[in-house]
Amino acid sequence: MHLKAAALVGSTLLLAACGSVAERPAAPPVPPPTAQARCEAALAELQPSDHAQLVAVFESTALEIAAWQESGLIPGGGHAGAGMSPLRSHPPGESIASCYFDGTITVSGPLPEGARPPVLERMLLILDSSGGFLQEVGGPRKTFPLVRPAA
Repeated sequence: MHLKAAALVGSTLLLAACGSVAERPAAPPVPPPTAQARCEAALAELQPSDHAQLVAVFESTALEIAAWQESGLIPGGGHAGAGMSPLRSHPPGESIASCYFDGTITVSGPLPEGARPPVLERMLLILDSSGGFLQEVGGPRKTFPLVRPAA
């Protein structure tokens, strides 16, 4: 008889313990990195030159950057056409970072035989909410002003 009571009490304690685990609040979600942090990480990863400096950071939404790309007002003259920005496939409110870097920036990548890599004074990187590269453009400082993305 004491065994039945012990077994009953033991199973009750086991269920009580399970119930308390289920009632614990879940850990809050980790917020995405700030626009500043994403730009700094991109500079460290890309290392466009020994002397490149982050000179401006703007945070916008995917919708705002899509409109900027489609307006033709983005430095470098890119124009995606109405409704054609690749950012239209992102959630409209997703945080997008626009990072401006100054320095003597040598562009790497495949080049035609005998071609020299272009050297830029300013580079604009557009990064998604996780720091992924979305767009990279650059040129001389006078044709690439530090502008807040806007259509």
